[in-house]
Amino acid sequence: MELFNIGILEFLFILILAFIVLGPKKAVKVAGEVGAWIRNILDSPTWKEIMKTSRDIRDIPRKITDDAEIQRTLEDIDYSIRGQDSALTEKESPQQGDASKEKENFKPSL
Repeated sequence: MELFNIGILEFLFILILAFIVLGPKKAVKVAGEVGAWIRNILDSPTWKEIMKTSRDIRDIPRKITDDAEIQRTLEDIDYSIRGQDSALTEKESPQQGDASKEKENFKPSL
C-alpha cells in the first residue's frame, strides 16, 4: 500500500511518532481528522483527474513500444508484399517471353 508515496513502515513510524508527541487521546482525535481529510481528497474529482493523468503518463512508454511494434509489423508486411510482387513478376516474365517467341514463329496459313 502506498499513498502519497509512503510505504507501510513509514506510515507506522508516523503513527508511533504522533502517539508519542500528541499523547493517546489527542493522537486518536487527530488521526480521525486526518483520515477524514484524506478521504475527502481521494473522493474529489481533482484527485481522480490527477490519478488518471498519472496513469496516462506511466503508460506512455508502453504505448510508444506498442506503436513501434505495429510499425515494425507494417514494415514486415510491406516487405513480404514486395517480395511476393517481385516473385510474381519473375514468374510472369518467362511466360511473356515464350508468348513473344510464339508470336514471332507463328506464320498464318492462307
